[in-house]
Amino acid sequence: MKKITYVTGNKAKIDSARQILEPLGYVVDNIKMDTIEIQADTTEEVAIYSAKWASEKLKCNVLKNDLGLYVEALNGFPGVYTHYADDTLGEDGLLKLLDGVENRKAYFKEVLAYCEYGKEPITFTGITYGTIAKEKSGRYGWSWDFIFIPDGQEKTLGYYPDDERWKFWSLEAYEKLVHYLEKKDTTQLEDKRTEKIVAQKDVVNLLFGDSIAYGVGDDEHFGWFNRMQYKTRYRLNHYYCNLSMPGQSSCDIISRFEQETKSRFNEEDHYRLLFAFGIKDALLINQNADHDKVFKENIIRIINIAKKYTNDITFLGLLDVDLEKRKEYNEDSIRKINSILKEVCESHNVHFINITNKLDLKDLCDGLHPNSIGHEILATYICDKIYKEN
Repeated sequence: MKKITYVTGNKAKIDSARQILEPLGYVVDNIKMDTIEIQADTTEEVAIYSAKWASEKLKCNVLKNDLGLYVEALNGFPGVYTHYADDTLGEDGLLKLLDGVENRKAYFKEVLAYCEYGKEPITFTGITYGTIAKEKSGRYGWSWDFIFIPDGQEKTLGYYPDDERWKFWSLEAYEKLVHYLEKKDTTQLEDKRTEKIVAQKDVVNLLFGDSIAYGVGDDEHFGWFNRMQYKTRYRLNHYYCNLSMPGQSSCDIISRFEQETKSRFNEEDHYRLLFAFGIKDALLINQNADHDKVFKENIIRIINIAKKYTNDITFLGLLDVDLEKRKEYNEDSIRKINSILKEVCESHNVHFINITNKLDLKDLCDGLHPNSIGHEILATYICDKIYKEN
């Protein structure tokens, strides 16, 4: 049996790890110890430093987690300052900051850092979405548990004892850890110390899109594509290049798409081409009723060019738009663009991801572009669709 030492005193977290890792043959031991927590810009950096420090101190393989609470109405605060805010502000102080605020959306970002003794840590991230209650309630857990209501629930986490509370947390980080460990185990040689390097083609992901694909609205991680890159960090041979530009229509994309793809093409690699545009074309339809025909012809041309380089092609549909805030847009035009995308993709055997209705209007920062939470939702959904449907 292989052993991992979970450096935490949180019984709910230990239960989560044991439920998932022990069936794979891992014994999850735990130790409660104070670790050095640096002040950093990201939750990942904090977890990495703590895991490395604990592994060297204990001389064994360790698992360390760091947690950040991100409140939408507070622009992501407390975020990386969650532990500091717990010591200084507390849940009462956070509730005061939200006094009279209707938008209560929030999420916990949990980062697991797994560090084998003598090696560098690897991180895995999971998101648990929910809302901040208007008052404290419950008697289990710790500070934030008394004010955080997970999506789909009516009570705070504080109502659930340790052996139940873990069930409401996203298991995404643990699932990624499992995937990594399973992949690692299958590539080990008989001495269990030398890893077998499996020759694989590098996977180059190229994204062509507009301002939404570019990442406008996400000041935290610069868009869903960049977030998707982080979510697939365990796929060590995957590379990402965002070639999106704000304000681009299908005519703009087709004018530069082949040249930019060709300049990056290497026959030894596998290419995945992603396309996420069309909202500018919806505006152009309002100005010229025949632009829908131009748009359809452009999509067909793009697909035909793309197939010269790869058959791994994905188009994204359009998001909903808050038409009260963005009166220049027309619902019929948006639906028409979405319909054309779906129809052409189906007729040309190309992967299409429909993202209509995937975000609430509150997940848009300006009625058009997703905010940080919106980009995170998109990243999770698109990543899941690409790796499960392709």
